Amino acid sequence: MPDTFTPMSPTVGRSGERPHILVLGGGRIAPAVRDVLDGPGGVGEVEVRPPHAGADVRAADLVVVVVDDDEPDAADAVAEVRSETDRPIVVVAPARPDRYAVFDAGADDVAAAPIDPDELSARVAVRLARSSRGRDAVQHGPLVVDPARRVVTLDGQAVPLTAKEFELLEFMARHPAQAFDRGELLEAVWRSSTEWQQARTVTEHVHRLRRKLGAGWLTTVHGVGYRFDPRDRRAS
Repeated sequence: MPDTFTPMSPTVGRSGERPHILVLGGGRIAPAVRDVLDGPGGVGEVEVRPPHAGADVRAADLVVVVVDDDEPDAADAVAEVRSETDRPIVVVAPARPDRYAVFDAGADDVAAAPIDPDELSARVAVRLARSSRGRDAVQHGPLVVDPARRVVTLDGQAVPLTAKEFELLEFMARHPAQAFDRGELLEAVWRSSTEWQQARTVTEHVHRLRRKLGAGWLTTVHGVGYRFDPRDRRAS
C-alpha cells in the first residue's frame, strides 16, 4: 500500500463549485491550514478570517476553527460557530482539547497541530463529502427530527437540544428498534472510541434526551446498550 494519502475526487459545494472553506483563526496555524486546503490538489476555496471578525459562517460549506495557544477554550469557539451554522466544523489545535467538551459543543472532527497535511486534507474531504448528501427529516409519530433546520419537534413543540444531543437522537431515530452498545454510538456520533472517550458520555446524553423528550423513546437494552423505540405515541 502507498505510504501517502491519495486525495479524494474534488468535492462539490452547495453552489456547484469547489467548496467554500472558512478558516477562523489567527497566529501561525491558520495560514498553514489555508496552504494545505487551498494549495495544489486542495479540497476547496479557502477564506481565512480572524475570530470575531464578523465572517458569515453561514455561507461556508465547512468551517475550520483554529485554536492557537493564546486563544480561548476550543469548546467556546466551536459553540459560537455552531450557533450560526449546521455545516461541518473541524477543530485544529496545538494541544489535544477536551474532546468531550469540543464534540458536545458541535465539532465534527479534531486535528492536531503541527499539521499533517495528508491527515487534515483527508479529514476535511470526508466531512465535506458526508455533509453534501441530503438528509430528509425523519418522523416517528409526533416526533420529528429535521436535520436541514437542526430542529426537533414533539407534538408540534420545539425541543431545545445541544449539537450532540441532536446528532445522537437523529442517528438512533434513523435506526429504529436497533440496539447499539455505547462503543458503537461513540463511533457513529462522536467519531471517537472508548480508547479516547469514556462510554459514560453516551449514557449522560441519553439521560438528557430522556428528560427532554419524556419516557419511552430511548429504551435501555440490558447487557447491550440503547434502542430507539419507534412506536407511534399519538393519542388514539
